[in-house]
Amino acid sequence: MKIKMLSIYLFTVLFSSNLFAGDSINIPAKVYELFHNAFPEVKNESWYNFHDMYQAYFKNSDSYSCRIDYSRNGELLSTLKYYSGNALPLFIRNNVAEKYAGKNIFSVTEIYANNKTIYYIMLEDNRKWYKVESNISGEITLDETHFKAS
Repeated sequence: MKIKMLSIYLFTVLFSSNLFAGDSINIPAKVYELFHNAFPEVKNESWYNFHDMYQAYFKNSDSYSCRIDYSRNGELLSTLKYYSGNALPLFIRNNVAEKYAGKNIFSVTEIYANNKTIYYIMLEDNRKWYKVESNISGEITLDETHFKAS
C-alpha cells in the first residue's frame, strides 16, 4: 500500500506542471530569451501560461527532466529537476553513501527557490523506501520512511 502511495506521490510531483497547465501560447520574448540564454541546448520545451507566471518544461534525453518558473517580468522564481543519483553532486552522493550505507539512490528531486537549493533523495533497500533531504552544503536529514510491500 505504501509503495502504491509513493508511486502516486512521485507521479503527481513529476507531472503536476502538465495537470494544471494554462494557456501554452503568448510567452513574452523577454522570458523566452532568458530561458534560451540559460538553456541554449534545449529545443523542444513546453510552455505554460499561468495567471501570475510562465513555466517551461523539458526533458534532457540523457538523464533529467526540468521545470522552470518565471515571473511575468522574467524573474526566475524556481526550478525543479528530476534525475537519477548519478547526477547528484559528488560530495552529496558521498555523504548519502556514508550515512545510508547499503541503500541505493532511486531518484533525486532538486528544488531551487528563494535563493536556496534543496535535494530530496529517494533511497531504497530490500525492505524500505527512504526520503532524505540535503541542502547545498551536504547536510542530510531523514524526512520519512515507508515499508515496501512484501
